[in-house]
Amino acid sequence: MLQFQWSDCILWRFLAMRQEFGKEKAKRTELIKRAADLARMGYSDTAIGRQLGIHRTTAKRYRQIGEKGAIAREARVRVMQDTLSKHFADLRQTCERLRKQLVLIEPDEAVIEDLHVPRQLIAGRVLVLSIEKMRVQVQRLVIQDELLFKSLKQHTKYSTVWALFQKWKNELGTYISSLSLFHRLLAEETRNRTGLEIIESGESQGVTPHFAGTIYKQACSYAFNEREAIGLGWKIGKLGDDLFMLRFDGYEIAFHQGKEILEKCCQIHREMMKHYSERATRSKELRQAVGARSSLEEMEGKMDLELQKFMLKGVFPGHCDLCPD
Repeated sequence: MLQFQWSDCILWRFLAMRQEFGKEKAKRTELIKRAADLARMGYSDTAIGRQLGIHRTTAKRYRQIGEKGAIAREARVRVMQDTLSKHFADLRQTCERLRKQLVLIEPDEAVIEDLHVPRQLIAGRVLVLSIEKMRVQVQRLVIQDELLFKSLKQHTKYSTVWALFQKWKNELGTYISSLSLFHRLLAEETRNRTGLEIIESGESQGVTPHFAGTIYKQACSYAFNEREAIGLGWKIGKLGDDLFMLRFDGYEIAFHQGKEILEKCCQIHREMMKHYSERATRSKELRQAVGARSSLEEMEGKMDLELQKFMLKGVFPGHCDLCPD
C-alpha cells in the first residue's frame, strides 16, 4: 500500500514539473516573439530588455532567435508561393492540352475496321477504346502527364465539366461506332453487288478499299453539310493485254480482265454513291453519326468555355495529391 502511494507521489511531481516546463517554454516563446517584434519597430536591445523585464544580453539572444525564426518562416512562405505558382501554371497548361483534345474526329479518321477487339485510336490524339458487341466505348484519353490531369480533376471536382466530359466520351463512342458500321455496310454491299473480293491495288481481279471508301467519303461530306466536290468521274483504262482498271476521282477502285465487268462495277458505284448521298435514303448508321456529331459539338463548346475560365482565373480551388504541403 505504501509503495503504491509513493508511486502516485512521483507521478504527481512529474506531471507538475512537466506542466511547469510547458508554461516556461510558452513564456519564453512569447518573449522571443515580442523581442523580434520590438526590434522590427526599432527598439535597441537595452530598450527591449526594459520593455520585457529581462537583462539586455537575454533580450539580445531572444531577438536573434526571433529574427532567425522569422527569416526561416519567410523563406518557407516564399518557397511555398513559388511552388504553388508553378503548380497552378502546370494546371493551366493541362487545361490547354485538354482543350486541344476536345475537337471532332473527321470521318476518315473514325473508321475502325475490326469491331471486335479493344484498341487505341490515334486521330489527332490517342483514345483508349473498349469494344463490345461491335459498339465502341471511349475509356480514356491519353493525355501528356496523366498525374497533372488527375490533379486538375481533384482541384475542380465540383465543376460541371467532368460530367460533360463523361457524356462526351460516351457520345464519341457512338460517333465512332456509327461511322465504322456505316463503312462496314458499304464494304459488304460492295462485295455482294459486284460479286468481287476486296483486294489491294493491282494485286489481282477485284475491288479495292477505295470503292467503298469514296462512297463513304462523299456520303459523309453531304451528311455533315461539307459538300466536298468530286469532279474527275469514272474512267476505265487498260493496264496490260489482259487487265483493265476502273478509276474514280483519281482512285483505283477495281481491276478485272473483263471490261464489261468493270462497266458493271462503274454502274454499281454510281448507284451506291447517289443512294447514300441523298438525305431520304441515308443509312440509319450515318443518321446516328450526324446526331452524335451535333451533340459532340455542343458539349465541346461548353467544356471549352469552362476550361477557359479555369485558365483565366489562374488559381484552382481545393487541394490535390501534387499540392505542396
